[in-house]
Amino acid sequence: MIYFLAFLGVSLSASLSVIGKKVLTSGVDGFTYIGITTAILSVLAFFGSALSFGGKINLSGVTNVSMGWMLVMAIINFIAFYIYTIVIKDMAVTQYEIISIVTPIIAAFLAYFLLNEAILFKHILGATIVGAGLYVALHKS
Repeated sequence: MIYFLAFLGVSLSASLSVIGKKVLTSGVDGFTYIGITTAILSVLAFFGSALSFGGKINLSGVTNVSMGWMLVMAIINFIAFYIYTIVIKDMAVTQYEIISIVTPIIAAFLAYFLLNEAILFKHILGATIVGAGLYVALHKS
């Protein structure tokens, strides 16, 4: 079940590039796009939290440390989202999504340093194969 949910989440996430390009190439400014989508996401997240916890927003797990990491996440998300609004206008969605294949490699690297998660030989081998695949897919003949 967990793999199905992961697949569903990734599949839905992949659709965002197509939808985003459709909106951004229609003339909507990047900052406007980020602001509106983030505001809607915030409302939905608070509504979901309230539904999950009997009509109240659950802030019991929020500490100074977790708030700091959420701030870092928000800043990184904003920068990544803004860069996306710039490049997706001039890049095919297929190319953009192929480049996003490096996400697990970057995540593994960060998890190693921030969460002390192990990187095994099979992960290094997989990253090498992904890198070779990216080269083949994006190399101009």
